[in-house]
Amino acid sequence: MGQDRLYYLTFLIAGHGATEEELRCRCETVETVFARRGVVPRKLVLRQVEGLKGVLPLAKNAPHDFERNLTSGAAACCLPLSVSSGGHSSGVMLCVSLFTRAPVFLDRFAGEHVVSNQHLFISGEPGSGKSVSGRTLAFLEGYRGVRTAFVDPEGEYVYFTESLDGQVVTLRPGKFSGINPLDVSPEPEEDGTLRVNVLDKITDLQGLVGAVFRYHSGEGMNVRETALLEEAAREEYRERGITEDPTSLYQNGVKKAMPTLSDIQRRLAGKPGAERLADAMKPLLAGGTLGMFEGQTMIHLQDAPYICFNLRGPWAGTSPALSAFTPRCRGYGRCLPRRTGRPFRSASPWRKLGCSCGTPTPPSTLRPWPGGSGSTAARLLSPLSASRNSQAARKAGR
Repeated sequence: MGQDRLYYLTFLIAGHGATEEELRCRCETVETVFARRGVVPRKLVLRQVEGLKGVLPLAKNAPHDFERNLTSGAAACCLPLSVSSGGHSSGVMLCVSLFTRAPVFLDRFAGEHVVSNQHLFISGEPGSGKSVSGRTLAFLEGYRGVRTAFVDPEGEYVYFTESLDGQVVTLRPGKFSGINPLDVSPEPEEDGTLRVNVLDKITDLQGLVGAVFRYHSGEGMNVRETALLEEAAREEYRERGITEDPTSLYQNGVKKAMPTLSDIQRRLAGKPGAERLADAMKPLLAGGTLGMFEGQTMIHLQDAPYICFNLRGPWAGTSPALSAFTPRCRGYGRCLPRRTGRPFRSASPWRKLGCSCGTPTPPSTLRPWPGGSGSTAARLLSPLSASRNSQAARKAGR
């Protein structure tokens, strides 16, 4: 306190134009920008020479009758490379400021003291470059060790992912994707210890089955069905001796077979009051229209710098948003460690029709905007967590 200084400044703006009309248009642009801030610029009528001397690097402060007093902090914000609109001090370079010509940086994982929310929304008309912007940002962030996953309804990120040694997970109705949503792995805690988070997997399972209910009937599971599904999942993990202890996942040095959706469905079929729940899970089993997650995990995504969940294909009578739910839910975190920050991108907007999940997972009942990719109005970039993997990033950069 009491250490701040007071400065007297004059802001001079020089306008140039090849013609009188061009000069007039540029001056109107300046006036419009200032009007948004409630500032009225004054013209140096018949004093142009005096003003020109003021903007030249001659260390002459002229004219003097327009001085304003500013504190040292406010004066520092007027410097071109420290202006508040210049973005972050680190990160990827997005562009150059139209007004200051200073580089604008973005670091969505700089920490809560810098960025309180890492979500990013890109909007624009069809063909304006939303997808290109998303791919460019993913590529630049890859240099900084940020791994990226795409939910891709149109297949437009497949080539990008394959070209950078990423992993493409193709989701088709009735075809196994290679991912078991009930597969668990040790995950690091904040204290550095490893723990198997079985409860998170059960929550993801409830969201996936609930998505089927809401898509076909418009309503989710009731309280009893939710409890029965959790009970069946707990029994399956318990039968295999799987607990929060990472060593419980292995037997004789080999990872145990994980529960599958068919195991859960068979167990529910034998429980009184779970008949409707068991029937609702049948489309999720092998051969069903949503049987994309029935089987043991065959794809390992831990080292992939980019992951693309490709949903392009025939979806007659089936919502591709249901298949997108599993990679979007928190169970997807088994593929990439969650503790440090990574972006998760949806390549096309989805309309939320209703979600009664009690957990902070993305909406499970979703439909694409009408018109397909040609009328796409936005790109959603939503980070779940991060993985700083410099080796994978350098590989992706090459």
